[in-house]
Amino acid sequence: MTPDPTAKLLQDLISRDVQRVWAAAHPVIRLPAHERLLLVPSLAALQRATEDLDLGGSFFSNNEHLRQAVRALEAARDGRCSCTLSPGTCSLSRTASRRLVLSKFWRLLRPTGG
Repeated sequence: MTPDPTAKLLQDLISRDVQRVWAAAHPVIRLPAHERLLLVPSLAALQRATEDLDLGGSFFSNNEHLRQAVRALEAARDGRCSCTLSPGTCSLSRTASRRLVLSKFWRLLRPTGG
């Protein structure tokens, strides 16, 4: 089994350290959906750990970056394509999106053999 590429991100996200949380939100947003699925079991813990954090931001709230990361995890959990996070950009049906996400997830978990 391949190592979990998201373990460090999860540690940063639940650390309650403002800089670490903010910095980890960006990579979560950019993760492929099949890798985001690895973080889904920790979604509730992440939400509890960050619910009252103020990530600052002068012109734009840095909390929005965290909220977008959470929305991306929720989309992966629900089998939705990440393009649904930007309305009007998704051309996949819900069923096709779910199949695509799950097929990539199972390929990620499948041991490579030789």
